[in-house]
Amino acid sequence: MLLPLLALIPLTTAFSMNLADPPPPLTAAEKSLITQTNQFRAQQNQPALKGNDKLHLAARTHAQTMIKTGDFSHQAGGTQPAQRVSKARYEWNFVAENIAWRTIDSTVSAEQLAGAVLDQWINSPGHRQNLTSSQAIECGVSILDDPQSGRTYAVMVYARPQ
Repeated sequence: MLLPLLALIPLTTAFSMNLADPPPPLTAAEKSLITQTNQFRAQQNQPALKGNDKLHLAARTHAQTMIKTGDFSHQAGGTQPAQRVSKARYEWNFVAENIAWRTIDSTVSAEQLAGAVLDQWINSPGHRQNLTSSQAIECGVSILDDPQSGRTYAVMVYARPQ
């Protein structure tokens, strides 16, 4: 069941970022979200976003923080998206973030999960603005399950480096 709980925002989490280690490899759902986002951007005459490890780290840390705190917001853990991106040592000129959650559903494929999240964002004017921003040229993504709450959390960070 897709829930209409969405949040967006242009622009020290509860989890610390270990900058010495690269982020874990992207999951199939995370890769699919980037692919499907870029397909949508192409339809909107926007260039493809390139994945960035520092942005993936910022997105993953925020998803983990929302799970740990139970706070579905851009301010979970007491930080803003730009602060998290800076903490990941990404020097930026533009930052925006989309977040979503849905009920965990083990019957959907990685592509279906990514498509459901993307559809939520496409159908929300503010999220759509972030998705199609001409300022964004790189992205980071995280999709994590929280079995305790029964939720899947998705975070996508859009950015342009300095």
